Amino acid sequence: MEDEQSSSNFNIIEYSSNLVKQTKQIDEKNFIFIGDNKSGKTTVFNLIFSNKKEKDTKYIQTCGINFNNASVSFSNLNRKILLNGYELGGNVENTQLIKNIVFENNISNTTFVLIIDLSKPEIMLKIINQTLKIIGESLSQNISTETLQMMAKSKEHKLRTKSDSNICEFVPWNLCIIGSKYDLFEKNDV
Repeated sequence: MEDEQSSSNFNIIEYSSNLVKQTKQIDEKNFIFIGDNKSGKTTVFNLIFSNKKEKDTKYIQTCGINFNNASVSFSNLNRKILLNGYELGGNVENTQLIKNIVFENNISNTTFVLIIDLSKPEIMLKIINQTLKIIGESLSQNISTETLQMMAKSKEHKLRTKSDSNICEFVPWNLCIIGSKYDLFEKNDV
C-alpha cells in the first residue's frame, strides 16, 4: 500500500520535462569510462574519441584520467552536441575523480561506460558489483538523495515489468556495459 502511494506522488511527465529542458540548455554529454585494470578501457576510449583506429599492442597503464572530446552534428535537428570522454585509470583511487566530473547539473547528461574484460569470466560479476558500488558512493558525495531517487523512480517506471520485479535492481544513473577482449574470451574453454 505504501509503495502505491509513493509511486502515485511521482510525476514522470514533470521529471522527463525537466530532463529535456536541461538537455536543450546543455548540448553536452559526458561519458566516463571505468573498469578494472587492463580491461581495455583505453582501447575503447581511443576508438571513440581519438584518431587512433588501430589497437595499441603495447600496454600503458592510465595514471589518473584521460580526457578527450568530440563534436557531433545532427543536420536534421540543426544541433551540435559536444561529447566529453573521461577515462579513469583502473586503480580504485582513480574512481575518486568521479566527484570532480559529475554534479547535480550534469548527472542526467552523464553516462558511465563500464568496460568488462570478457577473457576473465570468473571475476566479471565481482567487478561489475564493485564498480557499481564505487559509482554510487562517489555520486552520493555530489548528487542529492532526492535527485538520485527521482532518477531511480524514472528508470523503474520505464523499465520494470511484473515478471522481473524481484530480479532486477536498477541504478539511477545512465550506464552502458561493454565487453572487451572477446577475441581472448573466444579462445578460452569456458
